[in-house]
Amino acid sequence: MCSVVPIASVVALFLATNSNKKIRASGGQLSGEGMNKASLIISWIWIGLSVLFWVVIIIIGVTVGFDSDDNDFDDDDFGLGFQYLAARFGF
Repeated sequence: MCSVVPIASVVALFLATNSNKKIRASGGQLSGEGMNKASLIISWIWIGLSVLFWVVIIIIGVTVGFDSDDNDFDDDDFGLGFQYLAARFGF
């Protein structure tokens, strides 16, 4: 699900941009600028949320590799964050 939303958002962004150009070129014969603007805004919001989601996942995956004893990064613990996320969220 998380990998489909950014792809659909980019496609929607591309289609809305192209249709907006056609509406402007029609000289007022075509309508729908409001719907285009709404789809552009929603597409950018979903792209931003998808990027934010993956940044948070990467940060969680990396920071779980730090142990609280000596506050340094252990190479053997690197995958534990990603294993935890995979077990918790089914990645």
